[in-house]
Amino acid sequence: MAKGLRFFSTDVANKSFEGTITASSAVSLQNFPFDGLKNTKWTSSGEGTDGDSVSLEQNFGINRTIDSFYLYNTNIDNVVIATWNGSSWDDVTTSNATITKSSDSLFVHAKLTAAVTTTSIRITGSNTVVANEEKNISMFLAFQEIGQFEYFPIFKPKVEPLQNVFKTTDGRGFVIERGEVFKADLNFESHVNANDIALITTLLERKEPFYIWPNAGDESIFSFVFKPFRFEDIFKVTIVGASNPEFTKNYYKAGFNSSVQLIEVV
Repeated sequence: MAKGLRFFSTDVANKSFEGTITASSAVSLQNFPFDGLKNTKWTSSGEGTDGDSVSLEQNFGINRTIDSFYLYNTNIDNVVIATWNGSSWDDVTTSNATITKSSDSLFVHAKLTAAVTTTSIRITGSNTVVANEEKNISMFLAFQEIGQFEYFPIFKPKVEPLQNVFKTTDGRGFVIERGEVFKADLNFESHVNANDIALITTLLERKEPFYIWPNAGDESIFSFVFKPFRFEDIFKVTIVGASNPEFTKNYYKAGFNSSVQLIEVV
């Protein structure tokens, strides 16, 4: 059973694809869940009372094929994702998807049993985690899963601060904080799983960004739950630098060796 790092393709819900987005309220904020940024947020206006339903809808304008949804940082407790089948909405439920929620119910991932091709997606809900607060959503992603490692390469993540450092006339420092970027190395040492080797080859040949989910929605993968190993830590990355694949002692069955560098991108 697959249990390692998990990878997803292009987020087709991103507003850069110029789909039409509508919201039940606070329309000036309606693009924020689809901008790929964690620090922006759509917050409803006048719909905070539990029992009042809210909705966010995106019409792609063209067909998009999707098998996975990822909703980050929402206080909607009974959130429902749906896809348009041409005549009605099909809800994503446990009957047609594997749905995972974080322990605090603020984060949701849904993997469909079978991919769907749709022109529109919708998010609805009526109740809140904290009673009677305005509903909100920080980020919503819709994509296809590229694959998941069956075994574990050596994973070395790093969160690197972006800083401008200056010295004052008396020698002390003056630092301007400009955020941070996620980086990681994937090191394969005598890796013999053919499916994993095929997956990393697919990622290397992709030549465009993809998403990595370090704990794959299973917080038990790592012994500790802290940044960047939390349920919500999903990163848009690309592969940079040289790749030097080789086989141990030049013998295929002895295992695959390589090092892959990942860096977070916009």
